[in-house]
Amino acid sequence: MKKTLPVLLTFLLVVYLTALGWTGYGFWTDFSHSQEFSLDPQQPLSVSLQKTASIDLSGHGFTDETRVFMHFDVNNQDAIVGSTPLMSIGHDVHLIGDTLLVGTNGNGLRQVDVSNPLKPKMLETQLQTNSSILDINRHGNNLYASSGKHGLQIFKVLEKGKISPLQRLDTWSMAVASKVVDHYLYVAANMDGLLVYDLNELERKKPIAIVDPGAQVRGVDSYDKYLYVVAGRLGTFIYELDNKGLPLLVGRLADGRSARSVKIIDNHLYLLEQGGVKQYSLANPASPELVVERFYLDSPTELYSFDNEIFVLDSTRGLGRIDWSGNQLGEVAEFVNLGARPMALTKVGSYLYAITADKEVKIIDPKKILPRQTIARIPSPKRISDFLVVEDHLFLTCREGLYSLNLADPGGQLRQLSKGNFIRVTQKEDRLWVSGSRKGVELYDITQPSRPRKVAAWPEIKAFGLEAVGEYLIAGHSVAGVSLHRRLNSVDMKMLDQVSVSNVLHIHEGAGIVAVATAEEGLKFYRIDDGQLSFLSQLKLPFPLADFSEASEFQIVGKTIFVANGKAGLLIVDIENPEKPQLVSSLKLPGFALGLLVENDRVYVAGRYRGLHTVDVSKLDEPKLVDTIAMPAISNRIVSYNGMLYVNNGPLGIEVIPKPIELKVELAAKNKLKVDIPRLNIPGRYSLYVGDNGHASALNSVLDFVEGQNL
Repeated sequence: MKKTLPVLLTFLLVVYLTALGWTGYGFWTDFSHSQEFSLDPQQPLSVSLQKTASIDLSGHGFTDETRVFMHFDVNNQDAIVGSTPLMSIGHDVHLIGDTLLVGTNGNGLRQVDVSNPLKPKMLETQLQTNSSILDINRHGNNLYASSGKHGLQIFKVLEKGKISPLQRLDTWSMAVASKVVDHYLYVAANMDGLLVYDLNELERKKPIAIVDPGAQVRGVDSYDKYLYVVAGRLGTFIYELDNKGLPLLVGRLADGRSARSVKIIDNHLYLLEQGGVKQYSLANPASPELVVERFYLDSPTELYSFDNEIFVLDSTRGLGRIDWSGNQLGEVAEFVNLGARPMALTKVGSYLYAITADKEVKIIDPKKILPRQTIARIPSPKRISDFLVVEDHLFLTCREGLYSLNLADPGGQLRQLSKGNFIRVTQKEDRLWVSGSRKGVELYDITQPSRPRKVAAWPEIKAFGLEAVGEYLIAGHSVAGVSLHRRLNSVDMKMLDQVSVSNVLHIHEGAGIVAVATAEEGLKFYRIDDGQLSFLSQLKLPFPLADFSEASEFQIVGKTIFVANGKAGLLIVDIENPEKPQLVSSLKLPGFALGLLVENDRVYVAGRYRGLHTVDVSKLDEPKLVDTIAMPAISNRIVSYNGMLYVNNGPLGIEVIPKPIELKVELAAKNKLKVDIPRLNIPGRYSLYVGDNGHASALNSVLDFVEGQNL
């Protein structure tokens, strides 16, 4: 009975979900893995533009259902040349000879033999400390391992990469980082501030001083006789060390943004903050002078320098190499999507080793981190909240205001139409509506998109989202729910009704139905009847799908709603009868579904952390993932214009890329595919995405389309 109970419960769960209209296709296939389906490595093929070609693919498990898509390679995925699993998540790494020490989450220090950099081997030996190693700092022949609530552990470096424990220093809070200057040890201890120890008196096991900057201490680095201490929103504190090693406050770097990490390289200080990095000159260490600030990062965590190259880890974007020119940070950074949050980085031989949160070591060839490919890039003064295209004109909103851009003008510049923090922008015929939680609602006449004209404003309607339906305006509020307004004339607006809905996320209207996505109450459906919002129905999701607390965007097409719903992926809902909506199917997608665009039988889904997904919805009850472009910082909006996709790619602004193309495939054998390559007019590197019955594999940068060559 004990053995049959789990099987019985699983069977009942499947029956229950099927009865609710959920096929489970995407959920189960995302976790399945076929040993029979695989692709063999492929040598890159150069193809002349405007000429057709073909390529033979070899592998296993090909069938008549095998499909191949080709997409523009935006993010250097072929730079990942290998990987090896770890037993747990790693936080930091340190290389001693041919041995890589990995500080892990709860499993002490793991040791990896990297004598062959392309074939690392996990060693059975393990320095078990029963704690998490968050940071490893070497000074002389000692290693200082910050071990969270277990304090700081000191190890002696022996021959051939071996180490032995020396001592442990207890801290009252979390030891997260350390730095040694002369014979003094400085420990960043989170809520307990900065702890100062005299290395000549460690037998006391007590700090000689405690420095409290008034905030959590997250990191520390030094230059000459100065310490730079990271303290979150309070910025970075600068201390001068006296002859007894005691820190004396002499300055602070702060502009209201949260400091995440500080790194000293040569005579420069690099400060990582949310969304960017600042470079300071240390000609005067007590008062660093800003050299340059760059905003091409999203959520940076650590910065590294190897062989005069600078690399950065970003929780969203992956591993980046920052251009270095003229003794200052360059204007661009090139990234590799690692498929999971990067935790630590080191260099082994000519390769980079990146520790990732999916319990792996990714091996990267830095020579293959090439300039980012896009057709065009539209920068924004601040992170873009929303955008759309009307004819040849783009309208975008951000914290700085509402902007427009003439896409037909190659040298066109963004033009600010209004100042303020706007969140949403929507178009109804020749009217453009914008809204913000502080700025309120503004209305523009875009009969001539090149000359938008503001015709009205209602600052009292503080809306996160809005939808215009004829003479009505429907506004969504974070706390007040949903309000219905009617335009009385060109200036006056009257509120007719308000319904209590908890934490409105998005509002859309279609087929006479008003759909509202909420944080706690799922999808709610209304109809406008005589100036009132009449409740029709509510749709919640069955276990094991995530609830709508992560609903990010949805689109109504005919009698169907397509929902990008966070970890739940893509949901397809039938609203033929809006009083009884039915969940038709779902497809769990890599990453976190934030936005979507429905175009014919394709749905493009923005999956943050993983990229742009293409889903085939020709069969609504069997959606299939057919392509993924690695763009990990991609956000909530996708627009199709002039045959291209315009995507909101975080700090990089709006990026323009070609749409993925399905290729003609001939099944030559179960282990061979003949793939026809069509004529293209856009040069660059392209990747192939090969899938069959829920299993997929990619050949990154396998095609290189070039101009003017007779190949």
